[in-house]
Amino acid sequence: MPRVKPNNTEEESKLTRIAIVSNDKCKPKRCRQECKKSCPVVRMGKLCIEVVSTDKIALISEELCIGCGICSKKCPFEAINIINLPSNLGKDTTHRYNANSFKLHRFVALFFLTLTHFLVQNLSGGELQRLALTLCLGKPADVYLIDEPSAYLDSEQRLVAAKVIKRFILHAKKTGFVVEHDFIMATYLADRVIVFDGIPSLKTTANTPQSLLNGMNQFLESLEITFRRDPTNYRPRINKLNSVKDAEQKKGGNYFFLED
Repeated sequence: MPRVKPNNTEEESKLTRIAIVSNDKCKPKRCRQECKKSCPVVRMGKLCIEVVSTDKIALISEELCIGCGICSKKCPFEAINIINLPSNLGKDTTHRYNANSFKLHRFVALFFLTLTHFLVQNLSGGELQRLALTLCLGKPADVYLIDEPSAYLDSEQRLVAAKVIKRFILHAKKTGFVVEHDFIMATYLADRVIVFDGIPSLKTTANTPQSLLNGMNQFLESLEITFRRDPTNYRPRINKLNSVKDAEQKKGGNYFFLED
């Protein structure tokens, strides 16, 4: 019995498309509008791509676009990306930033897939770090291994990232192993502390787990460092050694503070 070939036309009709035109890269004044001239739909007399040399950016009709990708290949500035998507996503669109930009659908993974493919090259180190953290926590798992989430993040973003990680792990009732060298971020993630004593590379002793305040006080006492909270912005600050504040806190055994 001969096989029935799939109806390619029907399959293609089930695809919708997102046409993304980069505001930064699209420069109609510096090109010959190759995207419009090469578009087969435009050649048939339809306004699939509208752009002239005086425009700031090209406008692509996603309803008329057939997803051939020729305009993307012809653009001298690589400003165009055409993405074929499954059908029936129109009704699930929750947000559209503007014409020829990203659509946020019910399934957040779709947004991140689009973002990963076409925006990663334009993201800063901090933005890439936050994207990686979001993708990590967005994947179902029993144990989450997160290595130095503070990398490339500024001080404010580190605190936000720490709170997000902790809140997610607690609410999802999962296990998380976080390797972190940033002292402040580590304190935001921790509830209890195990302080190690000993001689580096020779011997060590793990003390009994204790509260965050007691554990950090013991740890900072061994380093002869005291922390204070800036009265203006509430950020943690290290006191100058042997300063009035440093001596005052050491006398009272207050090497560390807890966020109110």
